[in-house]
Amino acid sequence: MKNRKRDILFLFICTLPVTGMMIYWLIWEQEYSSLPWALLPQAVMALCIGIMILQEKHVLKRESRLVAPPKSKHWQSELERYEHENSGYRNIRCDSMSKDLKLIYRTRIFPVVFFFGMLSAAFLALFYYYENSSKNSEYIRRLSVFEKIFVILIALFGIACILTAIYEFLGLPVKLFIRKNRENADAVERSYMEGKMICGKLGGINVGFEYCVHYDLFSVDCFSVRKIEYAEVIIKVKKKQDRAGFYHKVKKDISIKLNVRDEKYPYNIDVKESQLEYICGELMRRGVKIIKQ
Repeated sequence: MKNRKRDILFLFICTLPVTGMMIYWLIWEQEYSSLPWALLPQAVMALCIGIMILQEKHVLKRESRLVAPPKSKHWQSELERYEHENSGYRNIRCDSMSKDLKLIYRTRIFPVVFFFGMLSAAFLALFYYYENSSKNSEYIRRLSVFEKIFVILIALFGIACILTAIYEFLGLPVKLFIRKNRENADAVERSYMEGKMICGKLGGINVGFEYCVHYDLFSVDCFSVRKIEYAEVIIKVKKKQDRAGFYHKVKKDISIKLNVRDEKYPYNIDVKESQLEYICGELMRRGVKIIKQ
């Protein structure tokens, strides 16, 4: 609160030079009756601060709603609405697990990675244009070591994105997964086709009757439902402040972490509220313990 008062005072102090110039100009023009208009910058600043206070109250009210545990009826209505609109939940669209996973990589992950690769290429093309321009060639030669390293990193990042996009478009993560699980391929496929895929930002999971199939940016993996020791639900509400110290945005991040026996690292999936309810329901029906933070 003390920092906020200081920042608000600083904003008003920044308007004083404008007010001083207006007073000087009005006196020079002998417009003494218009002197109150010199306080216009402070009035505008007060209006802006009032709007930010109202916005912050709205954000804090929304935060309280996000933090409060939802009612069962709310969960049920959200679940039915998402299932009806097919938003967040993805039904199996192909006649085999391999084809369906390849379709996920090509439609959900490949476009995102390829976009960042093209963005890096566009930056390098623009840089190359300026480097070969006679007007800017001298400036380019005087780039600092830090700036040259930054350009090299952008180039490496772009190459990595394009190679990853090609790797995903060809379905290589799926092919490696199928080759790795040849022995129990039939059981995994049967479980996959009976389940429903939950797709997050750059990963997801299919909770089947016997197996869970998890995919991320680079690989696909599966594990038996019986090996899940517990599932940990992590809900974080993040608030962002502007330069004046007012909260102007609130965001709710939800993820579920599956701790699997004999696995070195847990499986993390970013989900929505309705997706979380669906996964927890499926896991509880299979006897998996759910821990909510």
